[in-house]
Amino acid sequence: SREAHTWNDTSSGETETKEPELLYNGMDAVYGVTLSHDLTSLFVSGVVRGNGEDVRALIVKLPLDDDDDDDEEKEEEEESSDDADKKITMEDSITENTADASSSSPMGILDSKSKVFYDVTPHIHPSCLSSNNQKEETSLFGSMAVDSSGNIYMTYTDGVLIIDSLTGRHIGTIPFHSEDTHHDDGALLTCTKEDDEEEKEIPTSIVFGEDGYLYVTTKHTLMRLKARVKGVAMPTNLVVPSKK
Repeated sequence: SREAHTWNDTSSGETETKEPELLYNGMDAVYGVTLSHDLTSLFVSGVVRGNGEDVRALIVKLPLDDDDDDDEEKEEEEESSDDADKKITMEDSITENTADASSSSPMGILDSKSKVFYDVTPHIHPSCLSSNNQKEETSLFGSMAVDSSGNIYMTYTDGVLIIDSLTGRHIGTIPFHSEDTHHDDGALLTCTKEDDEEEKEIPTSIVFGEDGYLYVTTKHTLMRLKARVKGVAMPTNLVVPSKK
């Protein structure tokens, strides 16, 4: 709503604007974001690259609270702090779930609060995470939607992963390809394609509809699946709930 954030009203000619705030800068590439079902956290998907071809596909959890609505004075203090340049390193992302220092990128407001929530890497073939695939027109995973129970539905190369947002456990998969390429059978869809091989439809975005369907796009198509659950009801005022 207008009360919750500044915006440009092109219909009335009003020009109330504000520079966007940098919330998180801990990944080499960010592919998706969604609010938790209780509106207290953000989930961010993307990749962290180590040396050579060492890559991790991750979902990071960022807690939200009233303290994140910093005034300009606090922002300036953070920008001038000694540890203002932090990034998740490959080692921390898997073990300590903390951000490590990087000398090149500014720190986001929520960087120091970030925790690795789920490691998507085992579900994706290494060829899809290689540097050669940075030329792809669309990301190969990471669009997310949340149902009313708090489960996260995330697109990836083979379909849609379902992850419990409370426990971080993989609880199900909606496959988009034949069984011989499905993760649960031990084989992952590769991103290397032979000249005579038919291109696979890889999901690129996902959203719950109020009509009882889960909508999924691929590079060329829009599909829908009948859902047994409803998507989380998002508020329209975009105000972060107060601490209890």
